Amino acid sequence: MPCAAGGRERRREYDTAMNHPGAEAQIELSGGEPGGRLTIAQDHVLRRLAAWPWREVRALLESSFAPAGPADLIPWLEVEADEDWVVLRHPRVPVISYPHEWCAEMLQQAALAHCRLLAALAGQGMALKDAHPWNVLFDGTRAIFIDIGSIVPLSTLAELDYLTRAQGRSGTALAGEVFRLMFLPYFVLPLAFHQAGLGHVARDMLWRYPLNGAGRHPRVTDYLRAARPRQWGRALRGLRRARRAAADFRRLCAELERSGALDAFASGLAALVGDLSPPRAESAYSGYYAAKGEEHAHDRPETWNAKQRAVANALDNREIRTVLDIACNTGWYSRLAAQLGKQVTAIDIDDACIAELYRRAGAAGEAIVPLVLDLAQPTPDRQRAQDGGLLLIGSERRLQADLVLALGILHHLVLGAGISLAEALARLAAPARLSLVIEFVGADDELVMKEPQFFKAFSRNPAGFAGFTLTAARDALAAMGWQVSVVSSFPATRSLLACNRKPTQPNSSLT
Repeated sequence: MPCAAGGRERRREYDTAMNHPGAEAQIELSGGEPGGRLTIAQDHVLRRLAAWPWREVRALLESSFAPAGPADLIPWLEVEADEDWVVLRHPRVPVISYPHEWCAEMLQQAALAHCRLLAALAGQGMALKDAHPWNVLFDGTRAIFIDIGSIVPLSTLAELDYLTRAQGRSGTALAGEVFRLMFLPYFVLPLAFHQAGLGHVARDMLWRYPLNGAGRHPRVTDYLRAARPRQWGRALRGLRRARRAAADFRRLCAELERSGALDAFASGLAALVGDLSPPRAESAYSGYYAAKGEEHAHDRPETWNAKQRAVANALDNREIRTVLDIACNTGWYSRLAAQLGKQVTAIDIDDACIAELYRRAGAAGEAIVPLVLDLAQPTPDRQRAQDGGLLLIGSERRLQADLVLALGILHHLVLGAGISLAEALARLAAPARLSLVIEFVGADDELVMKEPQFFKAFSRNPAGFAGFTLTAARDALAAMGWQVSVVSSFPATRSLLACNRKPTQPNSSLT
């Protein structure tokens, strides 16, 4: 709940926050303005902002949005203030994710969160000084607007350097200009190509050209060049859709300049975003669990197979609060973990599976953040183009969890991608703080033998994988400091390696 600073008591709270036992795990990010700073700790975030115009914004937020504020806006507490700066503290959203990892539905929801917030601000003489997807994180499947410093009085927009070309226009017209500069390239354009079935291209552009991380915004021509020749038909559909949306956007801006009705602009923008809803995609893996006869009801454990029971046993531990489900597919195990009260990050390279999990988890209100992410190609830290400060945190530092589930993926990394057994195990184990469950599928498995196209490294040189055995995997994990138990899986030809850190082994920390 928003509230203001309160003297020595707030100062003590701030000092405690900065010196709590988890302080060594803090991450400092470069602020979006000179002197700004973002400190991410284990359970909270400290955000340093210029005292003006924040004080004017705070007064409006407290008087207009009390007691709880807009539903999409992170709650904040002012813990330090002087003449020039204020420090706000707000809860840390459990999972840090970025737009290049979201399915289309998540990007769309982040866009709609901007529209709702702008509509709420419109009647209070306030607006947003930036409008891009990096303002948003997902708490479960709900989009949360986290960049409180983006909220400014309309009167201050005329002072922004990046709006100098539009000077002399009204404050409301400048608010529309902000959305033209940022919302159009970072929401509307990628959503148009998502709608055309080129989600992987849209995500690639958001990674290549993040705001403040590249010298310019992504352009339509970048999207067209990124599409492969066999995808040119879809790319042209994306181009046409993007042009129509841009024309609709220009009409909204023209009407905003005539009427000054920022709330009507926000409503029209929400309708435009709604028209960019992606089609319901499917892939060869969308029906994975049903095809294997494993789509059992989560509330009927008597129907579960040995693998499902073993994973449930691993989750039945009070120390396990967070779970990373690697190669989650449509998320049967992610949903099991969430229903057992865990905070789950679920990753898979299949966009359609992640979108399906997002819809299911959202409908059930489950604490799952599903991401399109390839463990074999983790994203590195990304620096700001202007000053070299840390802008985006690499995926390896963001994906830590108490328990890591790696089911049905090890054999694809080794027999398919040709990654060595030791390296593949190290990658799967790296994010695990306390426990790890890895499924072992041998080279003699029926699936491996029947579908060589998925296991190209093994098909080219079967003799080179003689060391890919359950014993070798168990010994390698033990050498990494894990206590390893071999547990029955399903089908019976497969096994699970259930691992817990040895008591003398300190927990790993990538942060």
